[in-house]
Amino acid sequence: MAGPLGIAILALTVLMAVARPSLGQAVRVDRIELLEAGLYRAEQAGRMPAPGSVAGNINRLASVTFYEQTSRVPARVGVRFGVRFDVIGAPERAIVPLRAIWRFPAPGLRDPRSGKVYTESVENFRSPIGEPRQRGYGLDNDWELVPGEWTFEILYVERRLLSHTFTVYKP
Repeated sequence: MAGPLGIAILALTVLMAVARPSLGQAVRVDRIELLEAGLYRAEQAGRMPAPGSVAGNINRLASVTFYEQTSRVPARVGVRFGVRFDVIGAPERAIVPLRAIWRFPAPGLRDPRSGKVYTESVENFRSPIGEPRQRGYGLDNDWELVPGEWTFEILYVERRLLSHTFTVYKP
């Protein structure tokens, strides 16, 4: 096995062992722990497509800082709110598929350009077990300033593991 094929197989085996520490282990997600919820500041680090979301994409953020722990959110353009959470399970750092859903109060968010009314915004994403992550919503447009209860949920294999409600109010 010292020939080129043997070396290639050995290199591939080592690469798979390093890249996937959970290879051969069943992934288990027990729960999602809410670490923080409220208003935050962040720097935009890019955008990613998210076809089920209101804007059709999501902002990648850096330097996220929660500056107020609250479930009350003033309806003002530029306000960002959300949660920081940790996926609890095994093995550590295994990547699991999750679904984030924002449910908006009636009558929903109406985009004046397209006329489309959104009752929810959905994003499928992946998150490592045991490494805190955050998800949030930024009020970027006047038409998003809908007062009422906004509920954020995270699902794993169609099982709701986190639900948090924010009350958006007119200041």
